[in-house]
Amino acid sequence: MGQSQIFSKFPSLKIAQVACEAYFEWIDVLEAVDEAKDQFLLVEIGAALGYRGRDAATAAKARGIPYHLVFIEGEPARAEESIHLEMQKNNIPESQYTIFPYCVGSTEQDVMFYISHQGQNLDVRNWFGQRAVFQEDKMIQWLPTVYMGRQVGRTMQGYDAVMVRQKKLSDLLNLVRQPIIDICDFDIQGSEAEVIDESLAILNNRVKRLHIGTHSHKIEATLRSLLKKNGWRLIRDYPCAQENDTEYGRAKFEDGIQTWLNSRLM
Repeated sequence: MGQSQIFSKFPSLKIAQVACEAYFEWIDVLEAVDEAKDQFLLVEIGAALGYRGRDAATAAKARGIPYHLVFIEGEPARAEESIHLEMQKNNIPESQYTIFPYCVGSTEQDVMFYISHQGQNLDVRNWFGQRAVFQEDKMIQWLPTVYMGRQVGRTMQGYDAVMVRQKKLSDLLNLVRQPIIDICDFDIQGSEAEVIDESLAILNNRVKRLHIGTHSHKIEATLRSLLKKNGWRLIRDYPCAQENDTEYGRAKFEDGIQTWLNSRLM
């Protein structure tokens, strides 16, 4: 398999040399750092533990440019504890990052948010698929347990969930003071089309690059149509749930990926 030349510019980063969805996410983040001008700004939407922000900070330090990281994460333990611990572990001071403890959607409201599935042994320690509860997966009972100060409920499909605040991405990005965002990195478990549609005006005006983790072929087709109509240039497009031939070898993708450049800002 070939290897992206971008990695040679940041040898302090330990990157798995296997073509997969994460490999292309690394490429997007590092290319965004490499192309940043006087400072670097990443917004990680569905941040989990903030790994891509951590990598971006390491690369920005290697380049010697100022940086700031914005993490948007709805899972309460990760937003309130885990991201802070990951940044501390990597010597990233609190002054260099901001956490918005919300999930994102096309409207602002309180929503139930998956945190675990006991039958499948999924929880914050080993699961990265948390999201707002699907409309068809109804809440059926409240449990006598509390998670991060929130009462836990159970859904028809056996998931545990807690109430969190959902915000519109456009409103959150309007809180970011820097005028240009070098990259928005999306991993929002099936909400990517509606969230990008809602926030398209601010993405068009202020964001240079999008890395989007995709979760269905329908979402992928919607994004291709929406973003092309709005002047974005698609440079990588590997559909989800299949094997794809890539410039670095054949690879199996669980989540798909799309990389878009904003022709207005590049």
